[in-house]
Amino acid sequence: MKIVGTCIRPLPEKWGDKIVGMVHSFTDGLKILKDVRGFLASLVLSFFVWIAMVLTYYPIILAFGIESQLPVMTAVLIVSLTIGIFISLFPTPAFLGSFHLACVVALHEIFGISEAIAVSYGIIAWLVAMGFIISAGLVFILKDNISFKEISTSRETIT
Repeated sequence: MKIVGTCIRPLPEKWGDKIVGMVHSFTDGLKILKDVRGFLASLVLSFFVWIAMVLTYYPIILAFGIESQLPVMTAVLIVSLTIGIFISLFPTPAFLGSFHLACVVALHEIFGISEAIAVSYGIIAWLVAMGFIISAGLVFILKDNISFKEISTSRETIT
């Protein structure tokens, strides 16, 4: 924290406070490394998230016929990794835009696939991923008998 304090000294206080808050948040996240059980659970869950991404993007790559131009698993891993990086660095509501840009960068810029196909792939992959998330959310909302009024009320309580 002394190094962070030295680095943020020339910045406005408001920015410094934000940076200190982010550093504290980051270091709090690293505490999972001390908890072996929590760390292993994080590894297993991360593995399942990556498997889910592969299972989502693999059939879409096959549907677009991209596999004839490059190895499918390479494409799936690069697209998944690029999407993960872009949505982390450029978080937008529902990953709108950052997800699509990641697909274009991975497919068009890295692999040389036509830009039109890369954009189309991004749109379809996003619709499939978000469609699943929204559908699953609706199933749990209905299963737990939660009304949309309760959801909007709880949002007001949080903020």
